[in-house]
Amino acid sequence: MWQGEDNYAGLHMRSAGNQSRLSADDLDDPRIPEGGTPGWTIFTLRGGYKLSDIFYFRLALENIFDLNYREHGSGINGPGRNFVVSVQADF
Repeated sequence: MWQGEDNYAGLHMRSAGNQSRLSADDLDDPRIPEGGTPGWTIFTLRGGYKLSDIFYFRLALENIFDLNYREHGSGINGPGRNFVVSVQADF
């Protein structure tokens, strides 16, 4: 993470290893693929700028490589590539 006086930028990584050691309950769980949940790594790029004393502008590019991934046991795939733009006002 890099941080200046009025701005910042950072690259973040989240990952999970292969989940192949399954309990008896996991083997019966239809949300878990046969053989377990594959490992994954996603990257997110974030940045922001202080516009004034009370306003902040932020950008993010999440899951940069648009990887199809799933948290183990969730039954729901994670979101694909995502763009986030926000403005924050602190009064």
